[in-house]
Amino acid sequence: MSKKANSFSEQSRELHLAIKDVAELFGLSVINEESDVYGLELLLQNSVAGVKFEFSPQDQSGWRAIVGQLSNGQFPKHPIRIDRQSVLHRFDLRDVATLRIELIPELAGKIRDLAPLSAREVSHVLQTCCADMFKGDFSLFARLQERVISRLPTSAPG
Repeated sequence: MSKKANSFSEQSRELHLAIKDVAELFGLSVINEESDVYGLELLLQNSVAGVKFEFSPQDQSGWRAIVGQLSNGQFPKHPIRIDRQSVLHRFDLRDVATLRIELIPELAGKIRDLAPLSAREVSHVLQTCCADMFKGDFSLFARLQERVISRLPTSAPG
């Protein structure tokens, strides 16, 4: 994505308003905001963790968020290939929400049905389900890793 003027200014404003309290609560700072013809990405992080928000109208899936443990102060890149030996340091917020669904019963149907989430709903899931991660506790990552690996085809290498 290029760092040109934001062509998704309305979505950017919506997200910034929705995450203001979460950002303050967990000491998250904007690291990068980019847009191009395909969508908008916004990266926030503190000293131990980060969250990357993505909005792509072509996907028609609303807002998406990825939560990750920083490595040398950097948000982890998506692995080129995931196999059964992979060690993952970033996970889709919907996976986190699924494992902690009892904390967000009002969104359980949307999470289960993969329905689009608004910026405000994504912010609520972050605040409710990811507080430990933004404070440096990544113990849930082992269960998240199992969840991701379980979706690999049985013929996947490793």
